[in-house]
This record gives sequence, structure tokens and C-alpha cells, in this order.
Amino acid sequence: MSPLQLILVFALPGFLQGFALHFLGDALDAESISFVFLVILIFVVVAPVANHLTTTTSKRGVALVFSCAIAVLLASLTAWTAARYSGSFTALSINFYTVLTTSLCSLVMGVIAIPFFRSALKKESPVFSYASLFEYSWELFICLLIAFLFSGLVTLILLLSIGLFLALGISLEDLIFQSAVLLPIHCAAFGLAIGISRSHVSIIHSTRHVLLALLNALLPIFAIITALFIGSAFFKGLDSLETGFSVTLLLITSIGLAIVLCNGAIRDSAETLSTISLSIVRIQALVLPVLAGFAIYGLYIRISEYGLTHVRVLSILVVAIASIYAAGYCLAAFTSSIVKIVQRINIILAIVCFFAAGAVITPLLDPHRIAVNTQVKSLMMGQTSIDKFDFKYLRFDAGFLGTQALAQLKNAGHDEQEALNSAIAEVESLESHWDEFNDQVHIDARVAQFYDWVDSGSVELISTTDDKQFDGLLRNADFYFFIESHCQKQNTRCVIVQTSAFSRERPDYLVATKSSPTELAVSIFTQQAEGDWAIVGNSIDLWMTKPFSGSESEIANLMEDFSQGKVPIRTTTVRGIVVGEKVVFPGFETDFDFYETPTY
Repeated sequence: MSPLQLILVFALPGFLQGFALHFLGDALDAESISFVFLVILIFVVVAPVANHLTTTTSKRGVALVFSCAIAVLLASLTAWTAARYSGSFTALSINFYTVLTTSLCSLVMGVIAIPFFRSALKKESPVFSYASLFEYSWELFICLLIAFLFSGLVTLILLLSIGLFLALGISLEDLIFQSAVLLPIHCAAFGLAIGISRSHVSIIHSTRHVLLALLNALLPIFAIITALFIGSAFFKGLDSLETGFSVTLLLITSIGLAIVLCNGAIRDSAETLSTISLSIVRIQALVLPVLAGFAIYGLYIRISEYGLTHVRVLSILVVAIASIYAAGYCLAAFTSSIVKIVQRINIILAIVCFFAAGAVITPLLDPHRIAVNTQVKSLMMGQTSIDKFDFKYLRFDAGFLGTQALAQLKNAGHDEQEALNSAIAEVESLESHWDEFNDQVHIDARVAQFYDWVDSGSVELISTTDDKQFDGLLRNADFYFFIESHCQKQNTRCVIVQTSAFSRERPDYLVATKSSPTELAVSIFTQQAEGDWAIVGNSIDLWMTKPFSGSESEIANLMEDFSQGKVPIRTTTVRGIVVGEKVVFPGFETDFDFYETPTY
């Protein structure tokens, strides 16, 4: 492929795609999105990538038609999903999870469709030929991998370029670090990398052989790890198994990795595996259902405690598909033709995943509709009491369906309809999730909880000289959640000290936490001129200043000093360097702005 063809067919569409992503980002930040605008943007975003990955020298016209068809389908489904969430096609309101769900489902559908499309173009073999599907799937993965690596290299070159010109006093940071510039550059590089890799098939084949060899080497290691994990779980008892969402995600990821490793060993062979390789695949396949059972157990516990949300509906679907994979692989392990059966399972479940992803962004498996209907039914049947029902989910997270459900509940004929209407009126008065934390009832509860921590000794409060000042700090929700997160939940020693060492009109409060015997972190809470409280610290991580390390005795002595109110504080002068229109402070992050916080 000539350089001009690479630019016109791959780099230019990618460059235009970058601009589309930039404008789409601006649109998502707006309160409403035009239906036509959304469809056009999704089309422009999807079509170039699909075209990049399906274009062959002799089939460019067919590939373009397929890419446009996929783009139209996904754009229509995305717009339809947004309209169902907002209740209108005229002004589409989209939240983060709606965008994430439609994006992931579109990605799944596109990635699955492309190998089948390319297999159909290959006239000499059937569409469902496993050898063709295997080859095109891995070619797709390697093309994307090379494209991401190339985009990362472009990022490194941009950073080096900024540094070189900065050494001459020329600042290019503000020019380059904006989405209207970065996105087109990266998308053009992404498309160009795909074009180059597609025009050099030997690169793809050699990379595939290396990756498959690595996966084959890792399979016995991971099979042993998962087998030991299951043995340890049964030895310790299932009661010791954590059941949080993160644990379920960890188990599902483990199942996915095990499936990839098994296929790295099986490849597209026809029962040509060695006896040892087949035995290892069988062992790993037998382990999968147990991992799936743990994932189902953890998700069940989570849902039984907190009910269904759209995220948990999607989790059920993912766990179900992973469990079907696990069951299929396990059954194949008991047969003599495990390779052929696993290959058939892969084709069948790929098609199942395609239609499942499509169903999620249609009314068939609409996560918001299922979650809202389930929660309302649980409330009306008395399975969930009014005081434990999550009205905020309907108000803020479920879109039009949640708002509609709240309106219907006002005249639902519940046994405690008056209390139900009172709860609905309360949640409808809130402007956001966090409004309720600032009413008097919640403020008083936070203050009482804080002093309970002090009385129990889990928080050490050194006597303050300004009770009114400290009372204002206690009423700040950020301070309460900080203490709860960094002191209570982590079960670390926590000392709060008032100080006037910074010579300000108002005293500040230091929170010292000993996260380990050799680490101590100190955060500074200061009151701004307008009366709000803020944490002064690292501009990148405002929740806590970076901990400093020392010997166990040094850290212990420092904590004792804090607990006795003996806080040695020394103010220093930080000098900056003016480079162009920015002030750079050596030793601090480049975006650290001393003018946004008090100078210490």
C-alpha cells in the first residue's frame, strides 16, 4: 500500500474521527444533545474504525458498505438508548453509565461482527470456518494492540517535543494539550498504525505466534493458581470469601483470562495437541465452573442486600455468559474431542454475546427498566421497607423511567401511602445525591458520630481553643467523610490538632494518620475567605498529602508529639521560575498553583 493510500484510507478518516470525538465530548457535557447530532457523531466515530479493520486491497467497496452499516446500526441503537433514558427524542439526556454501557455493547458487537464479515468475504472457506474466524480475530486484536502502542509512542514524542521547546522558553503545552488537537492527532496515528500493520501481514502473523506461545506457557501456571485458590477457599470455608462487587469482577476476570489461555493452547488445531497440553486444558476447564459459582454467590449476596440497579443487571448478564462458557468448557473436558467442542462453543457463544450486547441497548434487556421494575415491585410487595428503599436511585440514576416510577408510586395504594408520599416528596426536593448531607438532621448526626469516635478513642482530638471554629469544620461533609475513610475504615491511628503556626487570621487543623509503622501522612484543613473548608495538599491528590516514611521509632515519636499537641512546624519560602506565562515551582507538579491555596 502506497504512502498516499495509507494517508487517505487510514490516517485522514482517523483525523476526522478525532474531531468527531472532540465535539461529542463537548456535547456530552451539555444539558441536552440533539438527536441528529448524536447519530451523525456516532456514525463518524464508528465508521472509520470499522473501515480500518475490514478493508482489504480488493474488497474496499464492500468493506466500506459493511462499516457504514455497522455504524448506522450502532448509532441508531445508541440514540434509541439515550431517548429511552431521557424519555424524549428531542432532547437526549445521557448519564455516564448510559454512555459507558452503549459504548461497551457497541464495541462487543463490532469486534464480534468483523471476523465473521471477513470470513464471509473469503469465498474458498465457509463463513463459520473456525480457522478463518480464529485468524481474523487475532489479526483484529494485534492490529488494535499495535495501534495503541503506536498512539502511546506518539504521546511520548509530543511530551518530548514540549520539553525541548520549553527548554528554549517556548511553551507549547497550552496549544497541544487540548482535545481539539490531541484527539485528531492520536486518532490519525491510530488509523495509520492499523493501515501499516494490515499492509504487512507478516508482522501480524509473527506477533500472533509469539503471543500464542506466551499464552501457552502461562496456561499451566494460571491453572495451578486457580486450583490452589479453590482448594484454599474450601479449606477456609466459603464464609471467609468476600462478596463485594470488586471480588465478583476479579472472579469474572479470572474466568476470562483462563478462557483466553485455553484458546492460546488450543488455537485453530484439529486435535493435534500433545497429551500434556490437553491435560492442562482439561484441568483449567474443570476449575472454571467453581470460579463461576463463587462469582454467582458473591453477586447474589450483593443483590439480596442492596437490590437491583442497572449496573447489577449488567453484572448478572456478564456473570451468566461467563458461567455458560465455564459450563461448556467443563463439559468438553469430559469428552475425547475437547478441541472441536471448545471451538464450536466459541462460535456459538460469540453469536450469543453479539445478540446479548444488542439486547442491552434495546428494550429487550434494558438495564434501567429491569432495575426500576424490580425495585418498585419489591417495595409494593413489602419485601423492602420504605425507610430502606433507595428513592435516590429512581430520582437521579434511572432517568425518565425512575421519574415516571416516582410519579406512579404517589398513587400506588401502598399500605403506608402517606409515609411513601412523604419519602418521595423529600427525595424530589433534592437537587443532587449529596444535598441531603447538608441538611440539619444529617449534620447533627455527623457531629454526634464524630464525638462517638472521639469517646471510643478511635480518633484522638487535642483540645481546641476555638470551639466555634471547630464546630464549623465538623459541619463540613468532606471533613467527616475524610475521617471516616482514612481513620475509621482503615483502622489507623488518627490525631486531630488545631494550629496557628501558619500565622493566619483563622486557625487550621492538622489530621495526622499513621497508615503503617513506618509511614505517616498529615493533611491540613483550612478555611477559605468565603467560609468553605478545603484540604490543602498535593494538587493532584487533594484527599491526603503524600505520606512520608521513616523508621518505626521516628514515626512513633512524631505521632506522640501530635497526640500531646507538640507539633513542630516550620514555614518555608518556595521560589518559582517564570517560564512564558506560567510559574514553575521546582519539586512540585507542573499544575500546582500556590495562588489557589494559602501560602505555607
